[in-house]
Amino acid sequence: MLLLSVGLGLWLLRGQRKTAREIGEAKEAVAAMSVEMSKLREGIMEYPKIAARTRDPRSAVDPEIAQERVYTELGKQLGLDAKLLREKLPQFAEQLKRMPDASGFEGANAAFVAKDYAEAEHMALRIAEDAQ
Repeated sequence: MLLLSVGLGLWLLRGQRKTAREIGEAKEAVAAMSVEMSKLREGIMEYPKIAARTRDPRSAVDPEIAQERVYTELGKQLGLDAKLLREKLPQFAEQLKRMPDASGFEGANAAFVAKDYAEAEHMALRIAEDAQ
């Protein structure tokens, strides 16, 4: 009986350690996702500024090359890979446009990043009217 109790106790202790380790890993994953989401949200807000700064409307640069410059500059500013931004920022912009807690300014920037220029203009004009 004693051996059975000791064995059961060791088995339970091992299970608790494994569960604690899995919980710690899950917390780290959630924290990493939270950091990534906040960086993407910051990227949404910075994208139009960087696009305006890096694009020259007088030059005949291919729009794809110009957009690549924007993502490269944004990646440097946020400390993220430009390829990751190119992949995830438009997807996150679509989600942010629908978030109820997003400000009008965030929604307008998200529409701009998602290349929904008509919606971005509409939202920006509405924000400007509200500000007056």
